[in-house]
Amino acid sequence: MNPPNQGGDAIKPIVTNEVLTSTFRKAPMLQATNIHVSYEGETLFSGITFHVSPGERIALVGANGSGKSSLLKVLAGLQTPASGSVNVIASRSVAYLPQDSLVVGQRTLHDEMLSVFAAVLENEERQRSLERRMSGLTGDDLQAVLDEYAELQAEFDRLGGYTIEREVGTVLHGLGFTPNDTGRAVSQFSGGWQSRIALGKTLLKKPDLLLLDEPTNHLDLATTEWLEEYLGKYSGALVLVSHDRYFLERVTKRTLELERGTLTDYPGSYSWYVVEKERRREQQQDRHERQQRDIERQQQFVDRFRYKASKASAAKSREKMISKIERVDAPPPDLRRVKFRFVFAGASGRETFVLKKLTRSYGEREVLRGADLVIERGDKVAVVGPNGSGKSTLLRILAGIDPPTSGSVTVGHNVRRSYFDQHQAELLESGHTVYDEVFRAAPRGWTVTDVRTLLGRFLFTGEDVHKPIEVLSGGERSRVALVKMLLEPANTLLLDEPTNHLDIGTRDVLESAIRDYEGTSIVISHDRYFLDRVANKTLEVENGKATLYPGNYSEYRERKLGTYAPAPAPAPARSESGGPKRPARESEGHIRQLRNDVVALEAEITRTEVRLAEVQEVLAEPDLYSNQERFSAMLAEYGELQGRVEELNDRWERHAGTLEELAPEPSPEREDSTTGRQRLLERLHELERLLENPDVYADEGVAKGLMDEYAQVYEALAAFPAADPPRVRNHLVQKSSAPARTAPDPQEAERVRARLTEVERLLTDPDLFLDERRSAPIIDEYGYLQERLTTLTAHDGRR
Repeated sequence: MNPPNQGGDAIKPIVTNEVLTSTFRKAPMLQATNIHVSYEGETLFSGITFHVSPGERIALVGANGSGKSSLLKVLAGLQTPASGSVNVIASRSVAYLPQDSLVVGQRTLHDEMLSVFAAVLENEERQRSLERRMSGLTGDDLQAVLDEYAELQAEFDRLGGYTIEREVGTVLHGLGFTPNDTGRAVSQFSGGWQSRIALGKTLLKKPDLLLLDEPTNHLDLATTEWLEEYLGKYSGALVLVSHDRYFLERVTKRTLELERGTLTDYPGSYSWYVVEKERRREQQQDRHERQQRDIERQQQFVDRFRYKASKASAAKSREKMISKIERVDAPPPDLRRVKFRFVFAGASGRETFVLKKLTRSYGEREVLRGADLVIERGDKVAVVGPNGSGKSTLLRILAGIDPPTSGSVTVGHNVRRSYFDQHQAELLESGHTVYDEVFRAAPRGWTVTDVRTLLGRFLFTGEDVHKPIEVLSGGERSRVALVKMLLEPANTLLLDEPTNHLDIGTRDVLESAIRDYEGTSIVISHDRYFLDRVANKTLEVENGKATLYPGNYSEYRERKLGTYAPAPAPAPARSESGGPKRPARESEGHIRQLRNDVVALEAEITRTEVRLAEVQEVLAEPDLYSNQERFSAMLAEYGELQGRVEELNDRWERHAGTLEELAPEPSPEREDSTTGRQRLLERLHELERLLENPDVYADEGVAKGLMDEYAQVYEALAAFPAADPPRVRNHLVQKSSAPARTAPDPQEAERVRARLTEVERLLTDPDLFLDERRSAPIIDEYGYLQERLTTLTAHDGRR
């Protein structure tokens, strides 16, 4: 059964949503049968029966409070159900990661991650012990030890002992840790980073079945995308709870829904589940309505002829028939969802915020540096960037809570701001009830009925309004905080992680409210689907800079990767000759950027591999093992570098593949001579502009890559018979390959002089000559430029 297509708001599925018949034929590794769980006498769910086959990727979805986390704990053996059973094949291992899990202790990060491999470390220690014993043994005693040593080595290899450092390095790097972090005690990391450590340890266990409860909590967007790729290559089975819809779509292929205490199995990805659930609901509603119409028609016959002698027998027969009909129930109504609109306070001026040279520092650390930014009325801005990059700081400055260290922020005319802090739900007053907390924030004149009506729209009904704040769940606290924000009319919303702890249904409603809002909104969120739905601009905050891009998050990512292409026009314009017009210059610019990214990645791969070789040489030194601290540090760096090389190669393959798709190299026999020469000239001029930048030579790998390409392009141009050779700047181009000019070019002489001045300025830096690899190409270019200038000025005697 193929999944139906969705509308424009659907997530593009990465996996094929088919019934996984081949998977279901496999013997299940886990079987849950008639699971029943209750709390304080109230049933949470019952009759839960399903199985997990090897390699399956399952999403467990449902509203907050439906019992997803409890079901995972039951599957992990950490919670005993009231009835029912969970059976796991004895040879299969299971690992469980709870929400907001922490790692505590005084071990270093490196040692904490290695603790996962206890059996490998024990084996290695036994090998070291045998090595020490060998020195004093001979004959049969020595042979016995050698035999045992060989068995240990074979077992060590089977357990993957020779690759654990690389695996640890790959996971730590993917989760955002640096080599400097490996020697820090885990207790020194914040709660969010300790959660990453717990996630890393769970991944390194490589169990047959992974049970992950909200693993993307505390992860930034880049780390979430890395985790998607990692799990995509994972060979074991997976049961995943998450509110990140993109994450579910990219990782899972089967969806289990917990709703009203029952479990429904959808053999497809998340996006297919959404469509299929609605289709099943509509089908059930249609069957119910048709049956009700038929029953009503039969009942009318019974009522009409019940007391008529000639028809009484037939009426009674039909009445019995009606009583025996198996009723088709109407589908249950959708679970209650929050319904609200932000109160709009009237239009602001055209410019909402204007930032000029804005800098914000905390001690010696500059979070924002020289930010220039304009936010206009009606903009819907998604703010993205790594954790700790300054996103929340920027929002607090815009909200008027924190002042800039230097520079200025101008708030536009009639701007009325409403600010939601990511920790706002934690700032609610303990000791207050839900009603007390909201009533204290309500405008003057509001009645009890007004407050309770508003709370009802946020799912607080009946006795719920009298719940103390301290007993509320994370999602309930977030809803209370949103209610308080809603009470103040505004025309500019500043929202810092408003989706935290909200289930998918409530996120859908919040998305709609922001999209329908007439004012300006600036939103920080790690939910990529949410950002795609609410944003028309994306603000990247990274390395102290704030850069505004047009489009939502997906378009921003495409621009960063160089794969963005504007949507094609409905009817492509054609030139007078009947052929299609030349592609937009913007697309060509993205292709050029993609080429530069490929060159930069190649240079970074080279640098990383060089350092990896250096570390390997150090690890080969016999004296290293006498210094345990240095040995551990080098071993940790070795693992991190191995993971780094793998990641860089993966990125290079993606970039190079995308470049090949967007701009495949035409075959020489098919490419028109004029077109090919023009293409090469454009690339040559572009390379010249890049090589004119002195900063390029600060990175020897990038500079060498650009100069090599310059030489190749020049030689390719020289192969065109009717072409005048381009001017030469790169020392790598052989002078013999350039035909002599019949007359000097004054403009070229000026360009050579300008470049010579730049190179002379570089050569005044004494530190340059400390690195021969960096200084050699610059010295060579200086000599070539002097010779070229002598040739160009020989006719008029200028030097």
